[in-house]
Amino acid sequence: MASEKRAGDLARPLAESVKVGIGMSLKEVVEAMYKAGKPQRALVVDPQGRPIGLLTLRSLFEALEPGYSRVSDWPIPLFWEGLFTERCGKSSDIGIEEVVIPIRAAAVQAGDSLMQVIYSFRQSKLNCLAVFDGQNLVGLLDEPAVFGEIARAVTGDGL
Repeated sequence: MASEKRAGDLARPLAESVKVGIGMSLKEVVEAMYKAGKPQRALVVDPQGRPIGLLTLRSLFEALEPGYSRVSDWPIPLFWEGLFTERCGKSSDIGIEEVVIPIRAAAVQAGDSLMQVIYSFRQSKLNCLAVFDGQNLVGLLDEPAVFGEIARAVTGDGL
């Protein structure tokens, strides 16, 4: 029986990632992800080019949301016709700093089992995890890669 794959076996190399700078606006990030044809996530780098975080689609959605009104201690979301267009129009004024997910907040080690990976996905509620080999970031692992392994194990197909 073949041994199970590990997190590092399924990770996509960092070179395949869209890289965006920490000081970029939401507009710049969306443009970079759109032009690269990879809207699922982006690797956020510091001014020296070192990876410091991740941006997911959920992060971008969060950045687009307006502030909320408060009634007592309860936040009340406000939705009105044209709000989406208005927020997208102001995307060059919206910084990504507050929605960046720190690189180690959703991370696994290259040697981690797929059950550990599944647990990390479930706990983090993210669709992408950083994969480290010791202290070195070696790639990013997304849910479809893990699903492929689940499908192979369930169906018995080599897919």
